[in-house]
Amino acid sequence: MTAPGDASDLFARLDGVYDRLQALNAAHQGSGFGCRMSGNCCKVGLELHIMETERIVRGLEEQFAKDPGRRERVVARLVEACHDANWKEDTSQGDLMCALFDKGCTVYGFRPFVCRMYGVIIEPDDVCPRRKMASGKPLFYIGKDVDALVREYYRVIDAFGRRYPRKDWTMYMPAAALTYLLPPAEVRKVRRTSPPKLWKRSRGYRTQFAPSHRRSPERAAPWPTLPLVPLNLRPQG
Repeated sequence: MTAPGDASDLFARLDGVYDRLQALNAAHQGSGFGCRMSGNCCKVGLELHIMETERIVRGLEEQFAKDPGRRERVVARLVEACHDANWKEDTSQGDLMCALFDKGCTVYGFRPFVCRMYGVIIEPDDVCPRRKMASGKPLFYIGKDVDALVREYYRVIDAFGRRYPRKDWTMYMPAAALTYLLPPAEVRKVRRTSPPKLWKRSRGYRTQFAPSHRRSPERAAPWPTLPLVPLNLRPQG
């Protein structure tokens, strides 16, 4: 895989989407129904679009510049994740926690969109111990503003894929990250000893997202009033 290109405009747009959702997450945490930091949802091996993996790598490189010894530790955990033989594509789960989880998320400031959505704009599953509403359901946000935010996220991913068609892939994040962090010969060595399913690539970015405002209002809450900067929803890239 090629080294990270510039694409600074697209990564700025991605960070803008992250910031919008982070503001919503802060409101959700203040609701009393927010995340309890159990880490239960982090027993996962995510498949991400290469753009988000590259964003993670960029953030990791900033961490490595401050703590060079961290590179070896992170690479070791990514290599370990590439040998999780019980990982299943349909659940994105195997025997291991996320390779970037170590007593908490070590990439929280640049974690991917799906992690930011969980429990805030998508309903958490039963592994999450967060407080429930009187209905017995968790609180999460729905509405056309939520949908607009998610659409902008996909527009950014699509724009990246059009600009860099050779990187328009969804892939198991630990394997994809190693292609940036290790020399090609080392990547080949890891790949020879790990399950082929963990190196599978899918064109574009697969999604099961459906318009949230069509969901039952008994299972969610409308988008709260927040001092957020409006999204630029015009197609770009």
